Amino acid sequence: FNILLFAGIVLYASLSIPARFVALPFLISPQVWYIFSYCVSDAFGLFLCFLAACELVRPKSLLNRIFNESSYLQLVGAMVWVAVLLAMLFLLKINYYPFILLCFGVVAFRWLQGNEISRKTVFIRIITCIVFALLLAGLRMGADYQVNGMDRQDKLAAMQEKTAHHWYKPSTELHKKHVSMYLKDRGSSLKELVVNHRWFKHSFVTSFGVYGYFTISAPQFYYRLIVWASLIFAIYTFTALLIRGDMEIRALTLFVTLLGIGLIGASLHRSWTIDFQAQGRY
Repeated sequence: FNILLFAGIVLYASLSIPARFVALPFLISPQVWYIFSYCVSDAFGLFLCFLAACELVRPKSLLNRIFNESSYLQLVGAMVWVAVLLAMLFLLKINYYPFILLCFGVVAFRWLQGNEISRKTVFIRIITCIVFALLLAGLRMGADYQVNGMDRQDKLAAMQEKTAHHWYKPSTELHKKHVSMYLKDRGSSLKELVVNHRWFKHSFVTSFGVYGYFTISAPQFYYRLIVWASLIFAIYTFTALLIRGDMEIRALTLFVTLLGIGLIGASLHRSWTIDFQAQGRY
């Protein structure tokens, strides 16, 4: 299923030039599309983010019909698609929430560009999509609780207690758990995580090619090359956006930067308080 999703991304990008720009992050590192070889939900989440991003950047996307004059059938179809896509985004893991904020930020900037009459119309359309998205997501969550009960988390904990290795069982004493877990509770400071455990280095390296339970990696020269290439690319991109872009572009650039820093901070906090797994590809 995940391989078919990736094939769908490739097909979409081959048919749409704007979608190719959205697909560019897949070319930054094989670790990104390596996720599609796993039997986990992250590939589906990344696929949904790709679809949503295409809706933001494609001039003739269904989302853009909400901002423009369209026939009744076209408008209804567009709003249904946007509501369904947004509902699925709401159901993803919390590490995808910054992307949802990005989507709302871009839509908000688009909305502010309209005139007073269209603003009201577009606002009603957007709110309608959000309400229906919340209803759809609520139905999915309600069905889950209907099947699994309100004590769903307790059942998950019980299954973890039954099947997990003793390093990861909830009942295992803290000093007998895996050494990467609950570093804060073990007395390690955030500085120790960054300096002694080299959190930034390990997270960066695992974003650009580490495999086989961290037993297969490239020479250090490769990672140093990626560091300098990334810095040059980032400096060039941000300089171009901030100097040559208008106020909207500058505001969006700042917004994206803050979201990126927030996501890195959330990953750092989780590594410190729950489990330090150097999996930068996520």
